[in-house]
Amino acid sequence: DPLTFAIASGPTNGTLSGYSNAALSGTVNWLGANLRGNLTVAADGILKLASGYVHNVADCALTNYGTVRWAGGTASGGGSSPNTKIYNYGTWESQCDAEINNNTAGNGTFFYNSGVFTKSAGSGTNWIYSVPFHNTGSLEVQTGAVKLAYGGNLTGGSISGTVLLSGGSFNLNGTETTTDVQLNGGSLSG
Repeated sequence: DPLTFAIASGPTNGTLSGYSNAALSGTVNWLGANLRGNLTVAADGILKLASGYVHNVADCALTNYGTVRWAGGTASGGGSSPNTKIYNYGTWESQCDAEINNNTAGNGTFFYNSGVFTKSAGSGTNWIYSVPFHNTGSLEVQTGAVKLAYGGNLTGGSISGTVLLSGGSFNLNGTETTTDVQLNGGSLSG
C-alpha cells in the first residue's frame, strides 16, 4: 500500500521536512500540507499530489528522479530561506488543470526541467505562474495547454503541444524543437 501523507488536523496543516539525504521511494500520496527542506524522489519513487488542496513547497528543494504525478491542487512555492527550487530529472506528469505558483513570495520559485514534463489529462490549462521555467528536457502537452507566465530559459530539448508564453522574458538558446508555441505576452530573445 502507498504511504499517504496527511496530517490528523487536516490536509492543509503540518509539515514533512527533509535533510540533504532524504529520499522518497515507493508511492507517496500527498494530500496537502507542507514540504520543507531538501527532498528527493528516488528513481523508483512516485510522489502523487493527490487532492484539490494546496501543496506548499515554500523553502524546499524538491528533486525528482522518479515520477511526480500531479492529479490535482495547486503547488505553491516561495519562501525566504532559501526559496523553492524544483528540479525534474524524471517525469513530472500533470493529470489536471491546476497551477504552480509563487504565492508564498519571498525569494521566488524556480522550475528546472531536464527530464519530461507532460500534461496528459485535463482539457484546460496548467499555469506555471510567477515561476521561471527553465527547459533543457522535454515539455509534452498531450491535451489542453501549458501556460508559462514568468519567463525562463528554453535552451535545447523539445516542446510539443500547445505552450503559451504569456509573461516575462524567455531566452531561446540553441535548438528547441516545437510544434505549437504561442507568444501571447512577454518577450522572446536568443
